[in-house]
Amino acid sequence: MLEARPSVKNLHAYRPPLADGKGCGWTFNESTVGCSPRVLARLRSLDGDLLARYPEREPVEREVAAHFGLDPAQVLLTNGVDEGIHLLCSAYLEPGDEAIIVVPTFAMYAIFAQAEGARVVEVRAGEDFEFPLEGLLSRIKPTDTTHRGGES
Repeated sequence: MLEARPSVKNLHAYRPPLADGKGCGWTFNESTVGCSPRVLARLRSLDGDLLARYPEREPVEREVAAHFGLDPAQVLLTNGVDEGIHLLCSAYLEPGDEAIIVVPTFAMYAIFAQAEGARVVEVRAGEDFEFPLEGLLSRIKPTDTTHRGGES
């Protein structure tokens, strides 16, 4: 039987903190004000066939890049923030790497980092959720880039 990699098998099960649907939704990275009326109106104007197809990303990525003055190669639209985090972890983390995460935060950062075999290093946010810049900087270690084709 096919088995998952050890780093995936050893993941703790994800338990949404507010799975009962009560609360503000921040833990799920959800909007607290609902969908934009303009988005709802646009969705209602589309037919079912159009909604059932995956759109091409590149034209929209070019438009977003132009709006922000970026090169289109710097823009990647994903199917939600989970996919974006997953792609970043898959692209940049190797087994044994450290992923420094400011907590509390969205649970998927740690889950996807651990799935790649990285060790999660948590840095606690400051009072009133202030960003702990000094604490974060103090946890960064030099890396050996030889396994990634970098200069040694």
